[in-house]
Amino acid sequence: MIFKVSELRKKWLYAGVISFLVLYFNTIALGAATATLTWEPPATNTDGSPLIDLGGYVLHIGLAPDDYTQNMDVGDVTTYVLDDLDYDVTYYLAVTAYNTSGNESGYSNKLSIMTDSPPSPEAEITITDSC
Repeated sequence: MIFKVSELRKKWLYAGVISFLVLYFNTIALGAATATLTWEPPATNTDGSPLIDLGGYVLHIGLAPDDYTQNMDVGDVTTYVLDDLDYDVTYYLAVTAYNTSGNESGYSNKLSIMTDSPPSPEAEITITDSC
């Protein structure tokens, strides 16, 4: 069968669009959940004196209350995006502060979050070839 140039271009365009959509929707399904965490910086040391040597924060993460299996030094920021979280999992979190000498505070208020189920494609696209 001999194809006209315009028909061949149309077939390649359809194949390209379908390939892109398949890759896009598979990427959504394989993606991971994220959580944005924000906290207030401490103003005083535990003895009430002004905190003048804050070095940063450590984020503590676990899968059970008070059982933190992962500790991440997030630096001197008060907002952190935690990514690569598994879907449908409850995570338990707490933050500690440390000073420039490396002394670490006790845990902040403890938080638990449950990640949502992965998003599903909302629209189904059908392409038909009229050639």
